[in-house]
Amino acid sequence: MTKISEIEAYIIGREVTSVQWASLMVLVKLTTTDGRVGWGETVSALRAEAVSSFVKKINKVLKGKDVFDIEKNRFEWYKHDFNHTISLESVTALSAVDIASWDVIG
Repeated sequence: MTKISEIEAYIIGREVTSVQWASLMVLVKLTTTDGRVGWGETVSALRAEAVSSFVKKINKVLKGKDVFDIEKNRFEWYKHDFNHTISLESVTALSAVDIASWDVIG
């Protein structure tokens, strides 16, 4: 079983550009216990800090879980985040984690 050991968020880009919707994005790095690394991304523009904070919360919930159980991991997050599950920040953070998981799986 390949378990998640760490999920990290990196905000990249510039806050002020002529195109605000594309100014910032969050990259998500998912590392497994056997050393595999997967990357995910989300365009979050002015909500980059909030999305990054949700990635940190997701890390606490999914650390130690099997990276191959993507659907189970999604529902595990929803159990812990029941009052934010439809928020843009939560959904985009989880989407980036899903992408990173698939990157690990191949």
